[in-house]
Amino acid sequence: MRRRLFGSFAVAAVVSALLMQRAVAAEVYALGTSAPGSVTYTMAAAIAAAGNKQGELLRVQSYGSSVQFVPQVESGEVAFAITNVLDLDAAMKGEGDFTGRPATHLRAVAFLFPFQIGFVVRADSGLERGADIKGKRVPNYSTQPMFQAMVRALLANAGVAESEIEYVPIGKYLEAYSALEDGRVDVPMSVPGQSILSEVEQRVGALRFLPLDDSPAAVEAMQRVLPLAYVTEVKPNPNFVGVDRPMKMLSYDYVLFANETVPDGVVAELVQRLHDNRDALIESTSKFKAFDPAAMAKPLPLPYHPGAEAYYRANGVWPTTP
Repeated sequence: MRRRLFGSFAVAAVVSALLMQRAVAAEVYALGTSAPGSVTYTMAAAIAAAGNKQGELLRVQSYGSSVQFVPQVESGEVAFAITNVLDLDAAMKGEGDFTGRPATHLRAVAFLFPFQIGFVVRADSGLERGADIKGKRVPNYSTQPMFQAMVRALLANAGVAESEIEYVPIGKYLEAYSALEDGRVDVPMSVPGQSILSEVEQRVGALRFLPLDDSPAAVEAMQRVLPLAYVTEVKPNPNFVGVDRPMKMLSYDYVLFANETVPDGVVAELVQRLHDNRDALIESTSKFKAFDPAAMAKPLPLPYHPGAEAYYRANGVWPTTP
């Protein structure tokens, strides 16, 4: 017991030293994100606003997409960034949008919260579940490998083969909504709470999401396509168009990460500010209602930055099992 207590005090002392180091050499660090209006930009703005209440630490720096800013973090030109775990996994393996460019210098800072997505349809379409979309027109996000992988995962969960639907070429994710309005597609993907759904619903009538199948076989089929995806339940919310009852959706994690060379003290301070400011994050965007300070160190497919790990260990947040 005495040895365990000594170890805890030692870790806490290291964290205190790291935070003092940061206070002596204050600097503002770039936080990479996608373009204004995107989910990651909203999250980044909230994190910067909450963190900077205790002195400026972060400056949001937007890019067209993760394909642009992830390599910037890998090279060390940008210190921090936010993206989903699917992008990070592909980047580390040099696959998908990052083919031939495996990243080796990225480190996790914090798990933020799970993100949900599913197929959405017109309420009068007669489609009630994933299996009903056989023979229907589905967007083919051929220029965006991650989105196309999600489509294939949703199809696998529904037990629908790609040969049983009609793919419609779509250049970018948001274009699928125009295609739904024009009658060119029947089943685009969407995110509950995405503001554009309210606009689309005003033009085409009521919308609804198609729930996922959470049976072990269906989840296993989905994970053969996207191993890091899982199923969570989304509850009705006045801001969630198309969610009129609790329903299951495909989920994946959003992560704050950094280049490995960012000073440990800087990372420890950022983690502390996030850990202590959940209410301020929620004030900026309701998306952070799913943020749990006690779960910031969730195991991820990339190693944690030493500064983050030291803080989590000192504050009882580090997971006891892998």
